[in-house]
Amino acid sequence: MDFVELARNGAITDAVLVSGDEDVRIGVQLAQSFGVRVHLQGIEPSRSNQSDLLIQEADTVGEWCASDVAEMLVVPSQARRITTDISKESEPGDDFDTTINKVIRDRLARCGPSELREIKAAQPGRIPKDIHGPLLGTAKVQLGRNLELSEREQLNVQFREKAVELLSSVDRSTHHEPSPNTP
Repeated sequence: MDFVELARNGAITDAVLVSGDEDVRIGVQLAQSFGVRVHLQGIEPSRSNQSDLLIQEADTVGEWCASDVAEMLVVPSQARRITTDISKESEPGDDFDTTINKVIRDRLARCGPSELREIKAAQPGRIPKDIHGPLLGTAKVQLGRNLELSEREQLNVQFREKAVELLSSVDRSTHHEPSPNTP
């Protein structure tokens, strides 16, 4: 569903799908309905592990051999050194909090009043799915890892709190008191 959301928002024109499961076929169809070309990739020997219906649905089909995959998974020693240096400079909690606050700010900057009202109307700690999926995906990309359950809950609570605060300030700025001269 992540790439369907990206397709719906016009954020991608092509998607590379490494899968063989027939249940992702609906996602492929939805993404294609938004004009996205879906390129199905498999890992040798993929034909025996991919659904025929999924293969038929894809715009292109390709296969990586084991050596191709091995090249993609190798982390150069220079990258390991840089990652180690960065992790020594920052506190674990600071990196998460800073990143999450930036993700929340960036997403809220694109919310209109109707979206903010939708967020406020949701149950505490919950965010509407069409907002939550991209928010969680952006946080995952920015952090370079999946969020743990407690981190996802923290993201949800903070996002909703900040959305409600922003809505209050929007409502205050658009609420006009009648002037004293108005009958």
